[in-house]
Amino acid sequence: MRGFVIYGIIFILLFPCSINLCPGQTAYASKTILKNIGKEILSGKDVSKINEKYLYQLIDSILVSDSAERKWYLKVFRILRISVTGDITQEVGFSEKEYVEQFSNEAFNMPTTDLISYARDIGEIFRTEEENPIQSAKEYILKIKESLTQLNCQKIDIFSKSLFDSINEKTK
Repeated sequence: MRGFVIYGIIFILLFPCSINLCPGQTAYASKTILKNIGKEILSGKDVSKINEKYLYQLIDSILVSDSAERKWYLKVFRILRISVTGDITQEVGFSEKEYVEQFSNEAFNMPTTDLISYARDIGEIFRTEEENPIQSAKEYILKIKESLTQLNCQKIDIFSKSLFDSINEKTK
């Protein structure tokens, strides 16, 4: 028993984050915790009162592979994207960019106003994060076009225009 306690103490000293003792721990919260926080947000909880590590994880949750789960997280995401401030807003843009690329047909089924808003955020990511934003955006659009169904191709021009307008608007 004494040996077990000693090994336990050594483990805690060597790996304190493994038992959730670190304040900015990078481990992901359980689904239950995120779901509960998401429910609070959907019920009107002030987003500024929520720990940023959970906000980042909720924002990234729009990339989960399960479509039903992703649909629920998108409801939370819609609130977060208009409520967060500071550095977290950039994470919103990164997640939108990846979401549109990974789940293009789903994204292009959104209302056009939402899709345009995403395109503007994504354009800002290209403008601030890419060495050659126009070329990177063109490659991004081509990837999306490859995966879109014929029905959803109708919105690609609107999306592209908004994305490029966002890039160009800030570089003039």
